[in-house]
Amino acid sequence: YMGILDAYLGPIPENFSHEGEDFTPESFGKKTGLDPDDYVADSVLSPLLNIAISNNLDICYFQSITTSDYSHKASKSDLQKTPTVTVIDGPTFIGKYSYRNQVWGYLVNRHFLLDTGLRFIEGRWVADAVFTPQLFLKARRMAMVDIDAYRYMVVPNSAMTTRESEHYLKVMYDLLNNIQVFDEIIRNEKTRATDPTALLR
Repeated sequence: YMGILDAYLGPIPENFSHEGEDFTPESFGKKTGLDPDDYVADSVLSPLLNIAISNNLDICYFQSITTSDYSHKASKSDLQKTPTVTVIDGPTFIGKYSYRNQVWGYLVNRHFLLDTGLRFIEGRWVADAVFTPQLFLKARRMAMVDIDAYRYMVVPNSAMTTRESEHYLKVMYDLLNNIQVFDEIIRNEKTRATDPTALLR
């Protein structure tokens, strides 16, 4: 996590300003969707980037696991072998694969992302649940890459495991909002004659 921040911002102190806002490393992570508990397996970024660049991918989707400890630093994949890559468009990808809609599950070409004009819904929980399919539907070149790369950490008292009633109510309200957004996505895609399997997923 700190390595990502260092690469993006350079070495940062405990309190810093960015684009007119004050942050700590943790609050910056929340703002940008980075989770300080999560981690990436060793030596996977280079092969993933090589695949994304050499195949001119808009989106490079990779494998991940959910865990509660830091014992999975080694990738389960043989990183000496380049996996077979099949490039397809986003609607076909959605119809073909059972994917997780969290934003930590894929790399995105920055120019493609900016061209879509898509942004997270400000202040909502599980905003990636609607952001991800909207993004995938706009992709013309994406692939499911068989490289085990990411570790999503489940830890006690985190934002998604707390049992506080106020938090539960906020999450439920935001999930209702997601349903409304999904309804609009499906109606729009029906008019575009998107693959029915993709719509079902």
